[in-house]
Amino acid sequence: MGCGNAESSTLVGRLNNGDDPNTVISQELPLWVYASGQRLPGLVRRRNAEIELAQKPTRRRALPKRC
Repeated sequence: MGCGNAESSTLVGRLNNGDDPNTVISQELPLWVYASGQRLPGLVRRRNAEIELAQKPTRRRALPKRC
């Protein structure tokens, strides 16, 4: 997802509102699997991998990318 889409997304809005990140990620990322109106299997796999990675414990603090 590009910066423009991310900035206006419910995913970022919910995170900025303090919603639980694991809940937001598992509910919102699966919606980002379309390109030109078509659901792409590669994006489905990628989002599932991103969800799995995001839910792994870490001691590192996430830094938001500046758009």
